[in-house]
Amino acid sequence: MNWFEAHAKAKLPSAQRLAILCGCLLLRGIVQGPQADPLVGHWKLNVSRTHYGGGAEPRTKETFDCIAAGAGVHCTIQSLMTDGRTVRGWFSAAYDGTPGLAEGIPEVDHVKLTKIDAFIVDASFTSHGRLVFGYRGVRSVDRRSLTIISVEPASRAVLNSLVVYDQR
Repeated sequence: MNWFEAHAKAKLPSAQRLAILCGCLLLRGIVQGPQADPLVGHWKLNVSRTHYGGGAEPRTKETFDCIAAGAGVHCTIQSLMTDGRTVRGWFSAAYDGTPGLAEGIPEVDHVKLTKIDAFIVDASFTSHGRLVFGYRGVRSVDRRSLTIISVEPASRAVLNSLVVYDQR
């Protein structure tokens, strides 16, 4: 007999059963609610934990802010590059792999997002339908950091850039 069957046969008073049910539904909402989105949050670049591989342009400061938007997210990025230039961009997409718009990100016009689970999301950025770059975003178990791993856009093989953000 499993835990559920044992408690179902325990003949608990209806108020106690209702309290247990409400607690379970509340816990489910906490685990699967908006916080379960890998990208949602206000993020600040952790320069000391970040490593830029071939072709990636280093930044001295960056914020990455994502809010839930229907079945997906809307994210804004504000970067200060090492040469003093600023880059501001955004993207919005559902997590179903359909192309969403991207603006202000050099050589990118669309993004496709696929949510793997509450901690991992895959992103493919395109320009005029051509794959430009790919990332895998991994949120830490304590939900306080977000690591963006560069991947080859077609094969999804891991590349050399690793960008780490801390929750602000």
